[in-house]
Amino acid sequence: MTRLISDILDEPRPQLFHKIEKLERLSGKPGVDIRLTGELKLLFKEKARLLGLDENDTTAGELYFAMSQLALKHSDELAEVIGTKPDDTPRQMVNKAIRFVDKRIGKKSVWSLKDSSARRQLKLNPPKKLMKIFSIRSIDSALKRENVSVFYCYAPLSEPSSWFSKYAAQADKLSISDFDYKPVSISILSDIRRRQLDKAGIRLKHIIYAHQETAGIEIAVPDKRFKGDVLFVVDSILLQIKNIVRLAAFYKSQSLKPDFFTNISRIRSEGLDFMESGDSAIGWPAIVYGATELNIPDLLNDETVLGPEELLVPSLPQLAGFGFWQHPFGAYQESDIVVPFNLSDMIVNAINGTEPARAYKENARKNLKNELFARYLKHEPVRAIVMDIQPKKEK
Repeated sequence: MTRLISDILDEPRPQLFHKIEKLERLSGKPGVDIRLTGELKLLFKEKARLLGLDENDTTAGELYFAMSQLALKHSDELAEVIGTKPDDTPRQMVNKAIRFVDKRIGKKSVWSLKDSSARRQLKLNPPKKLMKIFSIRSIDSALKRENVSVFYCYAPLSEPSSWFSKYAAQADKLSISDFDYKPVSISILSDIRRRQLDKAGIRLKHIIYAHQETAGIEIAVPDKRFKGDVLFVVDSILLQIKNIVRLAAFYKSQSLKPDFFTNISRIRSEGLDFMESGDSAIGWPAIVYGATELNIPDLLNDETVLGPEELLVPSLPQLAGFGFWQHPFGAYQESDIVVPFNLSDMIVNAINGTEPARAYKENARKNLKNELFARYLKHEPVRAIVMDIQPKKEK
């Protein structure tokens, strides 16, 4: 395991080294991590050259600031594409962003928890503090008027840990009939609900909230416009849709296994990233990444799983033609500075004016980890182990 990749990922080195060592042995020592490290070094020079900088005499900080400006420039260009004007209100901007996403990728249909089942769970485990904030006396009557995603997206901001424990435990009482295909829902939080949250002292730290299991996205319209907001909102919606599709595919792939509902309980408590494939140490996110981004065949070939073309959610650089950002896994470390070549990270850094040493780089890190592990899936011995996590076809 090379030092550059381990430093960028910032994970406990012994565990990471152990995982890569096992994958290298299993796949015949192809040196995947070494090759990827070489690519990251070349990408640093390529990005500098594309920005008109000296590829042999550019610091990480200089490249970082240049990419921040490019991200803001691309937000202005995207605003023209989707028809957003400088004097549009925040709500008008968000509505245009939603229409752009709907037009470009359509309504993604995913295998998720039925609304009726989600409502039933809320009736048995109502988010009482959120209901009080929203002046709701009866959860039954509220669910006739409100999207279930409103409660699932904003309950984490108000409810105690006991509510989450009960929510996780409710998975044990689910059945396959509680799941079905439905389109991803994108809604805007009403002004009334927003004021109620503000009055209760709940400050929304994000614009986009999502509940992956019910395939619902809620958007809290910002109070005012800001430089880079168009790109940030569109990109954030796409990222949440991708997360929803990824979880839905995992649920579908595991639905015939006896421990399916136990896994749902764990995912509700811990998230999806912990799900690994036996001894291979390759998680489900890397499997989906390999099937979609790297076009590796036979990873998702079971008839119970969506095909790669249905799992693929185009990134904003792909939709908008921003070729500079075509390497979402790209990052480079120089001294204590990690420079992400990921548009989702760089627009956040540009909007907040974040200094290089404190740069947000989580999307680049996740994609780099997935890229690294997914490349091992190109090797048959690794792929054979990974396939064991999927249901077997009946003969």
